[in-house]
Amino acid sequence: MEIKVSSKNYKREVLESDVPVVLEFYSTESRECRILDPVISEIAAEFGRKVKLCKIDMDKDPDIAEEYNAFKAPMLVRVENGDITTWLESGDVVSGGSVNEDEVKGIFEM
Repeated sequence: MEIKVSSKNYKREVLESDVPVVLEFYSTESRECRILDPVISEIAAEFGRKVKLCKIDMDKDPDIAEEYNAFKAPMLVRVENGDITTWLESGDVVSGGSVNEDEVKGIFEM
């Protein structure tokens, strides 16, 4: 399941979610985000309703990004019951123009 999140639906979709959430902090200007997008969407689809992928545009919602110390896109954060359980910083997600699929899939599997 994949959902665009903003300050309007953040509390409901992330903090009050009854399933684990993977937050993807992205920027439309980021080349790495464009590389990651089809891969993370495919991985999220594999997990169906067991894990929710919430995409947050860092440029439109900088307050949410700052709350998670997400300063460089892409960054992935796993949240369960409102608490951060793990995260992957930009270089861990996309490196050398390639997505580290094992790392990305791992954040969904935890």
